[in-house]
Amino acid sequence: MTDTKKTVEQLIHEEKYEEAHNILMSLFQEKNDDAEVYYMLGTYFNAVGDVSNAVRSFKKSSELKPNDSEYFLALGMAYEVFDEPKLAVDAYFKVIELNHETALAMQRLEVLKRKVKQG
Repeated sequence: MTDTKKTVEQLIHEEKYEEAHNILMSLFQEKNDDAEVYYMLGTYFNAVGDVSNAVRSFKKSSELKPNDSEYFLALGMAYEVFDEPKLAVDAYFKVIELNHETALAMQRLEVLKRKVKQG
């Protein structure tokens, strides 16, 4: 799956969204219970501006693999874009719980704590 993930990431980076989408849909039909497939779908949806589906995909990936901090970090970032700071905070706390050294999550958490306090 690593090669496929790299291919999809490269296609997204090159803004070849239709090609990335085709690969992802094929993967999804084969492995619709795979956390990494949902993570890649979330990355795709995020890139094309479909934040709602990005959140759903990242949430599903974190449910399927609840010990992977990368999935919760992506979920937190998607919640931020979706303007759900409280849910983003929860996701970042999970990242910290899983991986105490995750500096980005800690940084984002501080930003969101201020935002939540401001209301």
